[in-house]
Amino acid sequence: MTTTTHPPSRSRHARPLRIHRDTVVPATDTEWRHGTVAWFNTEKGFGYLEPDDRTSPVFVDFRAIDTRGYKTLAPGQTVVFTTTITDRGPEAATVRPYTSRPYRSGR
Repeated sequence: MTTTTHPPSRSRHARPLRIHRDTVVPATDTEWRHGTVAWFNTEKGFGYLEPDDRTSPVFVDFRAIDTRGYKTLAPGQTVVFTTTITDRGPEAATVRPYTSRPYRSGR
């Protein structure tokens, strides 16, 4: 007797996952994640973030930094970010410095 197995069916509401460097990375740019700046080259305007969930490092370009003024990050700085999957791997879509203080507009 031969048993045929079929791949599990996907619900249309299930969140797709992508594999990069043997690590599962959420394939959504709307999910905010916490992390730390691994390194950032201010002159070249790019670097990498280390997600707190221990998934693959995430590339960050200065254009993704959501702050006023000069857009830079410091190694060890805590951030929140969204990711997008590119052909080169995960990349930050939006990055904001994270502080435990509430945001107050107009200051």
